Amino acid sequence: MSVYLKSIQKVRMISSYIVNGREPLTTTSYNIYGDIESWWIIYLLNKKTIGNKFYAEGGLQLTYILPNKRGLIYQQITDTTQYNNQHF
Repeated sequence: MSVYLKSIQKVRMISSYIVNGREPLTTTSYNIYGDIESWWIIYLLNKKTIGNKFYAEGGLQLTYILPNKRGLIYQQITDTTQYNNQHF
């Protein structure tokens, strides 16, 4: 997974988001993507900044994958976890 995140940073697929106040990552996901299910992408990209928390403190600048590029990540994950039309 981290290989994909490193390759994302080389392409213009990321932007930044400033957290206004203590905010759960599900809320951040909703504010950026319009859903709460993509919190894990935000977490993986910002793990060093956030630590082991499920929220971000106000004032933090978080990195995120642009909403219109998120599908590329899902496809890469699917491609690497699928063999002979089955997931493992």
